[in-house]
Amino acid sequence: MSARPAAAAPLAIVRAVTMSVAVAWAAALLAAPAGPARAADAPSGLAVLESLGHVNGVALACGETAASAQARALVLKFAPRTTEAGAAFERGTQAGYADALHGGKPCPGGPQLASDIAALGQQLEASVHGGAGG
Repeated sequence: MSARPAAAAPLAIVRAVTMSVAVAWAAALLAAPAGPARAADAPSGLAVLESLGHVNGVALACGETAASAQARALVLKFAPRTTEAGAAFERGTQAGYADALHGGKPCPGGPQLASDIAALGQQLEASVHGGAGG
């Protein structure tokens, strides 16, 4: 387990994280073909996106960039390109980042974060396919 991150310049870091997530979503929205919203826009899908964002925020705060990249890749692969989906992931990311900085718990290791992200990725994929699994 990693040591708890220092709170040095948290506002600047949060702004940088917010901008990078916003830029990634804008690029994804511009690149995506127009189409009907998928099942991940349903409340359960949005909850999964917010949970995935939370783990992403923890990964960012703890310096686990590989885990964060894994989370973003799953979002780009499975999440619908909608404002609601992007906002859910962003809310989760900000909350996870703040929790990691101020929660008083040590950072989870990369393997734990990767495991959490993989499990949430399966839930996200299932929500996109309406629970059909394919």
